[in-house]
Amino acid sequence: MIAVNVKMNSETEKLLGILQFYNHGRMFVWEKSIKGSFNIWKLLISEGFVRESEPDKAIKHWLQTEFWGTITNQKYNDIQYAPLRRERENDDWNNYIRQQKINYYQALSYFLKQSLQNLQAYVIKGFNNSYDSDYRVRFEHYIILGQTQSKDWICLTPTMIDQSWDFSNRNESLYISSITACRSGNKETQDIVEKINKIIRKIKPRKIYGHYDGSYSYSYYHQLFCTSSSKKHKSIKLALRASSMLDIDGKFTLYELFYEDDDTYKDGKRIGRFMNRYLTKRKCFTFSFWDVGCGYDIGRTSTGDWVGFEYTSEFMYNP
Repeated sequence: MIAVNVKMNSETEKLLGILQFYNHGRMFVWEKSIKGSFNIWKLLISEGFVRESEPDKAIKHWLQTEFWGTITNQKYNDIQYAPLRRERENDDWNNYIRQQKINYYQALSYFLKQSLQNLQAYVIKGFNNSYDSDYRVRFEHYIILGQTQSKDWICLTPTMIDQSWDFSNRNESLYISSITACRSGNKETQDIVEKINKIIRKIKPRKIYGHYDGSYSYSYYHQLFCTSSSKKHKSIKLALRASSMLDIDGKFTLYELFYEDDDTYKDGKRIGRFMNRYLTKRKCFTFSFWDVGCGYDIGRTSTGDWVGFEYTSEFMYNP
């Protein structure tokens, strides 16, 4: 149960009281007077999923992921969840490809430093599993941001494997081209985005393993995506959508994957009726942090607060 702030808006407090009767998921509230206007990036920061980093560390991590061939470095893990590169059949990784990757990532790093201002990097870690997960705490997902001279924001991020909700390669969907299309009418921004994408195309996608041992066989293609917007938080949202970390169509994942006689499906219908009656701008979305994830079903009150439910999902690895 949420501890109600003594200064909480009376309407928000009343709606939370109604939501408590649903007893579904963990209750969520975003008070505008305390946290400001709601957006995806602020939410990730507020939930403790984000910390500041450095662009060079982000580039290094992207490159190392391709070296490892797995989503984390298994060298120090207590559990090996996938075969190492040298143990794989038909793996064409060699010293030539390795050096080629190094050269292209160095070229990308140099271009970003020369072309963008206010260069920043962040690492998104999600949360720990409820079971023994030494390998999980090593999970990190880096993004890089920078501004053009016209103050447009550009964001780069790699693919995120989704084993926490519905494992599907959303980054291969047709909408990716529209998400990554340059959103600026400024010629300078368009030129920078095109040059970044030219380097990204040279890097080429590389097959990376998630949970693979024990007949799980989860894999994905590690590649970079570049998005742009006049707003920082919007460029990040687009990048996370392209990477498959963020699914803005979470209603299907949270409720409608279940059969009509399932309690979760029925709860989803009841919650939907509540949202439509008392709230506006309903948002139903999920985040994947590899093998754990969180989802939100929220709506806005008339005073600008957001209330609803928060969910978590875990992939239980049992090879």
